[in-house]
This record gives sequence, C-alpha cells and structure tokens, in this order.
Amino acid sequence: MESLNSSYLSELEEIKKAIQASDELKKFLDEEEDDDYRALVQKYEGAIHDLYTRVANDNPLQLVSIEEHLLDSEYEGLYLPKALGYSVLRGRINDDIKYYRPQNHFKNILETIINSSNFEQINQRIGQSIQIGFSLSSDIWITNIIEGIENKRVKAFLQSQKLLKYRDINNRRTALVKFRKQFQSLNFQTAVFPDTEAELLIEAGSLKDFLIYRSQGDFNNANLIPVIDKFISNKEFYQDRDFIDICMLLGLHYSLDKAGNQMLTDAISEMRNTNPNAQDEFFHYLNSHADNIGGFLVEDEKNLSQNIDRSINDTITAYFNTLDVVNSMGYVH
Repeated sequence: MESLNSSYLSELEEIKKAIQASDELKKFLDEEEDDDYRALVQKYEGAIHDLYTRVANDNPLQLVSIEEHLLDSEYEGLYLPKALGYSVLRGRINDDIKYYRPQNHFKNILETIINSSNFEQINQRIGQSIQIGFSLSSDIWITNIIEGIENKRVKAFLQSQKLLKYRDINNRRTALVKFRKQFQSLNFQTAVFPDTEAELLIEAGSLKDFLIYRSQGDFNNANLIPVIDKFISNKEFYQDRDFIDICMLLGLHYSLDKAGNQMLTDAISEMRNTNPNAQDEFFHYLNSHADNIGGFLVEDEKNLSQNIDRSINDTITAYFNTLDVVNSMGYVH
C-alpha cells in the first residue's frame, strides 16, 4: 500500500471540514432523523467518490490508504458502505468460493461502521456486503468479530447477516456473481507489489489479477511504472514461477521504460537458462492466460517478443521467430 499523495489528502481534508461545518450535519445531530443523514450522504458522497475515482485511475496503489483515511469519525461514515463492498470483492476466492486468507481490511471497515455513532443509519446500506463477506469467510473469523461486540443490538444485526443458505457452494457462487455485477462499473482494484519472497508467495495471485484488470481498461498506468521497475529488478524473485508469470503479463500488456524492458528481458532469460522446465511453464501460462482473456492482440505479442532473447536456442525463440514472421506478413503468407 502506498501513502495518499499530499494533494489528494488536502482535498480529502477540505471535504471533511465541509462536512463538519455543514447545515445538514447540524440538523442531523439535532434531530437524528434518517432523512437528515440521507441529505448528508447526498450532498457529500459525490465529492468523495469523484476524488476516489481519480485516485483509482491514476494511483491505484493508494486506494487502501484513502479508505483508511475515511475511517476517521469526522467523515461521519460517508462512503464507508461502498468501501466495505470494495473490500469484500478484492479478496481472492478459491475453488470452494471462500477467501484464500482473512480479509483484514474488510474487518477494519466493518468494525469502524459498528463503532460509529451513525451505525443505525449506515447499517441500512451494508447488509448485502456483510452477507457476502461473511459467506466467503471462515466461521471462526466471523465468530471472533461478533464475540468482540458488547452492544446487543449490533451483535444481533451481525448474527442475522450470517445466512445458512450460503453454506451451499452453489448459492455462494451465485450470490457472489450477482454482487459483483453491482460494482462492475466501478474502479476499486488495487494490489501490493512484494519486496520479499514471502510476500510474493502471498500476494502473487492478487497482483496477477490486478495487472490483468489494469491492462484491459482505459487507465492511466504511468504511476505504476516506477513500482514495476523496482519489482522486476529484485533478483531474489528470479527463480519463482509466479514472478515469471508476472513478467510475462508485463511483457504482453505494459509499455515499460528502457530500463524496465531490459530487466524484464534479463529475468525471462535467467528463467530460460536455469530452469529445466522453463519452456513447458512458459507456454502453459501463455496458453492459459490467452484463454482467460479471450486471446491476444497482435500488439500484445509484439510487446512480449521484444523481451525474448533470441540468442537462447530453445522452443521459445523458435516460437517468437515464427510469430514475428506471421505478425509482419500475415497468416495468408
């Protein structure tokens, strides 16, 4: 996670000051009516969302940071229902339609909502996010959250969101697909670029998903390039299978600077020279990724071709030599 840029932080602080000075908040605090809280939501969540959207497009590695700033009680819980949904959908899902690992950011946002003085108003907008998040989590993890709550009404509310029907894997799958559709027009994906092998083991799957997502939309990826350069320069990763898969994604879909392209070529070449299974692994991932995204564009193939050292005599070189001819002359020739 990257820290939020000072310019974004200044904008966020201005929104917070406006919320605290607003007539809508004063009226809500005086009368505590649901309609008054909805007026507060209507007036200020749009400004938060506009800022969030800009961060998501230009600096996606800062998204968790902006969400953590929104946990400040002076934002009155605004935008937290959306952030809760984002946190639910970011978690990687295994074949059993369960999270690979506990989602601590989901927990942090949920606990902030639970402890908010505006919980009674916010909870009207978070039921489905909690239901899906709980269905994907382990029973022990859910129990630990609920048992830590002293307020009986809040505890009863959370217990009611743990639905028995989601014990069935097919029901979980169907519910998750429907829930994702509600967020399909929103950009909230982020990732961690690991610094160590231990971190790579944990983060690789999410990082691959993020890189594929960012490569398929009309996003500004310029601010990712320095982070990518740092990541692929780490020779500690060179023998890791996930690292090579990520290098292939970068070669296919990202326009790196000169230094980044050279490091990418060096990493792929090291794998080809030292890993006896390199060729099988290379083509296995190339084929599976092509199936996953519905095939490559010619430009994708040309991009990766630039990172293939042709002095290495193997089937990877033979394949890209042939591909160069096909892409330059056409399939008819």
